[in-house]
Amino acid sequence: MNGKRTFGLLLIASILLVFPLLPADVRAEGFQVGYFQVSPHAMPDVQGNAQGVAVAYFKRIAEKMGLSDVHFRLFPLQRLLMALEHNQVDMSLLFARNPGREAAFVYPERPFCYTQPSIAVPAAHWLRTVESVAPLLALSIQESAGAYRSAFIQDPRIQLEPMHGDDYTPRCFSKLLLNRIDACYQPDHYPLVFEANKNQYDSRIRVITLPEPPIGLYSVFSKQSAGIYLQSYETALDEVAREITYEDLFKAFIDKNAPE
Repeated sequence: MNGKRTFGLLLIASILLVFPLLPADVRAEGFQVGYFQVSPHAMPDVQGNAQGVAVAYFKRIAEKMGLSDVHFRLFPLQRLLMALEHNQVDMSLLFARNPGREAAFVYPERPFCYTQPSIAVPAAHWLRTVESVAPLLALSIQESAGAYRSAFIQDPRIQLEPMHGDDYTPRCFSKLLLNRIDACYQPDHYPLVFEANKNQYDSRIRVITLPEPPIGLYSVFSKQSAGIYLQSYETALDEVAREITYEDLFKAFIDKNAPE
């Protein structure tokens, strides 16, 4: 009996040596792209497949990288950050730079695209342009909880109310038109312009850019995957950018989804 037990223990030990325990951050095979839902950049279709301008743009890049097995995975924003930190995804679509993220992840040299921080107000609102922080001080402004804040909007006198959950822009617009808030802030003008172009708003929303430089949005790599993919990604991004800009792809997407 003891001999059998000893043999069993030795067999288990030998298996563990050949097949070590998998790490806690084990993930699926193929190139894993994480994204959070923000139209028109990235969102699931009715079948749950990723679609949007950023998805289409990255597919062009992936083809030039020689990646044939690419999987898009939808996460809430905070869970996506954790997945990237624990190497459960190789890369994430579209993050701006801030010190915390730069310490945790690897950013390419070149942004995926540039965007302009903006606010949206009802078309009948008295605010037409923003030249300084002064007109914003009297407004109740919604922001997406945990999202990047551009430099201009970080003035502590500005009243920012966080909204939790996915696909922030259409939900913020609903509150805006019910007069529950004064404005919707986005560090990224694309979602505001895309949503304002939809039928149900019919010129009822005005998008106003903020007086600050455009910011870059990046495809951000996990530290583990950057050593494998970053160089080929940067080469492929340069090639795709020479063929078509992100802005051009966005305009085509707007035209395709324009109201009848």
